[in-house]
Amino acid sequence: MRKLVLLFCCLLCGSVLYSQATWLTDNKIRVYNHLMDPRLHPDDNRRTVKPPDAKVFGNKIRFMALRSLEDDYRMKLDQYTRQHALGDIIWPSYTLLYRSDLPEIVREIKNRDLYLFDLWGYVPGSGPGGYWQQFRVFLEEESIEEIPLIIPEPNPSGRGLVLRNITSIREEILLRPEFFQHFDRVVVDWEYFHQRERDAIQEEAGWIKRQGLKIAGDFSSGINLFPDLRLVKNDTAAYDHSQMIIRETIDKMALNGVDEIILTSHKMIENNFTRDQFRESMIYTLREICNDARKYEMKVHFRILPGKYTRSLTQATELVNSVDKPNFYLAPSMGLLLDRPDETDRNPDLLQNLKSDILFVSAPDYDIQGKIWNINKPVHTYPDKEELKNLLQVYLGKAYILDGIYKNSDEEYMDITTMENLF
Repeated sequence: MRKLVLLFCCLLCGSVLYSQATWLTDNKIRVYNHLMDPRLHPDDNRRTVKPPDAKVFGNKIRFMALRSLEDDYRMKLDQYTRQHALGDIIWPSYTLLYRSDLPEIVREIKNRDLYLFDLWGYVPGSGPGGYWQQFRVFLEEESIEEIPLIIPEPNPSGRGLVLRNITSIREEILLRPEFFQHFDRVVVDWEYFHQRERDAIQEEAGWIKRQGLKIAGDFSSGINLFPDLRLVKNDTAAYDHSQMIIRETIDKMALNGVDEIILTSHKMIENNFTRDQFRESMIYTLREICNDARKYEMKVHFRILPGKYTRSLTQATELVNSVDKPNFYLAPSMGLLLDRPDETDRNPDLLQNLKSDILFVSAPDYDIQGKIWNINKPVHTYPDKEELKNLLQVYLGKAYILDGIYKNSDEEYMDITTMENLF
C-alpha cells in the first residue's frame, strides 16, 4: 500500500508541476471541450486491458451515487441507486479491500449492473483527518483555453523489417523503442522456430499477441537442396526428412502467431533429374506446403532470387498459375527489379497484376565486372530516388519489407525514413 500511495503522490505532484509550468508559459489554463476517446490512440489495439470509453457506459452520461460501502452495503445500494436513483457508479474507499466479504460485494455490484469506479483514499500531505481535503480554486474566464480535438495518426500498417541472427523477437522489438511508429510486422528466419522448444515459443507468443505484432517465417535460407531443405523428390529419404522438418516448423510457427511463410526455390538438379521432373516435383511440393499452411490460415509467399529456378517475373507468374492455390503468392525483390529495368519497362501490366502481397525493399550491389552479386544493399544508398518512388508506387497497397543487410541501427533507420519520405 505504501508503494501505491507513494506512486500516486509522485503522479499527483508531476501533474501539478506540469499544469503550473503550462500556466506560467502562456498564462492560460487549457481544458478539453470534448470527450476523450481512448480507441483513437494508435497504441490502443496493443493494450491487453483497455481503458473504458463511452461505449462501455452505453454512450450515456452516468452519475456517481455512492462513495462508501461500509456496514450494510446492500441497504446502501438499494437506498442510493434505487430509492433515490442518484446514479449507477460506485466509488468506494480503499478500505473496501480489507473486507472479508469483498467477493460477495463485487458480485452484488455486477448483478445490479452498476459500475465500480476506482478506489479512493487518503493522500499523505493533503491535510489532517478523513480521506481528503477540500481546496478552493478561483479562475478568471479569460485565462482558460480550450484544447482542440486532435485525432492522432494511426501507426503504419504494411511495413515490415527482416530480423537477422536473433535470439529473441521480444528483445529485438524492445531494442527499437520507436518500432511501432514505423513497422507492424517482422520477418524471422525458419531456424528461430525450428531450434526452439514449443514451450519457449508459446511463452513468447503471449507478449507478441499483446503487441499486435505480425510475423512471417522465412524458409529461404534453408532451401538449399543440401544440407538443409529441398522442394524436389530426387532423393526420397532426404526429401521426406525435409518435408517433415517443414511441417513441424510450420506447426511451431503457428504457436507464435505466424500468419505468413516465405519460400524460394533452390538450384536445378545436375544429374539424373530432368528439368520437367524438377518442375513437376516442385509444384507438387508447393501445393502440399500450401495445404499445410492453410490449416493455420497462413499465406505462402514465393521469393524470386538470383541463381534459383525462377529468375524472372514471367517464370514466377507461370509457377503461381501452375500451383494454383488461393494462399500462394509471389514475393518480388526490389533489388532484382532495379537490376532489370528493361524487363520492368517491357511488362508494366505484369508488375501491376502480379499475385503479390509483399515487396522486399532493398537495392542491388555489383562487383567490379558490373555483375549483380547482392540484392540486400540498403535502399538509402541507391542514387536514383525517383526510380525507387516509381517502383514503390506500382506496389502501393502492398506490404513493404525492409530487406537490407545493415551494419548498425543507423542504417536501418535511414532506410525506413528514406522509404517514408518517398510518399
